[in-house]
Amino acid sequence: RLQQKQAGQEILAQQARQLAAQQQNPSRPSNTSKRRPMMVTQYYEDLFAFEYTNDEPIFQSSIRAWSLFLQSLVEVVDEQIIADVLAPLRNSRPPPVPHNQLIFNYDQVVAELETNPSMVGLHGVVDPKNDRMVDVASCLRRPSSD
Repeated sequence: RLQQKQAGQEILAQQARQLAAQQQNPSRPSNTSKRRPMMVTQYYEDLFAFEYTNDEPIFQSSIRAWSLFLQSLVEVVDEQIIADVLAPLRNSRPPPVPHNQLIFNYDQVVAELETNPSMVGLHGVVDPKNDRMVDVASCLRRPSSD
């Protein structure tokens, strides 16, 4: 803890020195003025798609998604490091269960949405039968009582 405290104090002292130097010489560019790229939204499905398959294009797509995600956090992103970290997790999970097997009243939800499309919101799934969005809030398959 003492080392962490000393390291933190050193970082604060360095920042104070940089700020003082910038105030004395305002024309000199500051390292703190570097702007990082704006964070781009990345979806779980894109980041972790590689875990469900051994397909190379999907693996590369996940690497790109992680790279974009990390660019808002660090200055330099090395995609080879990302690939090395993700590689052991390739094809490590079974494929997700289809929504019609996961939602206990799936047909009822689809029928309701067909008659009342205003119920479709951001939290939904796409029905593979007719490519329509299905709201799944509180419709997950209930555990069996056996």
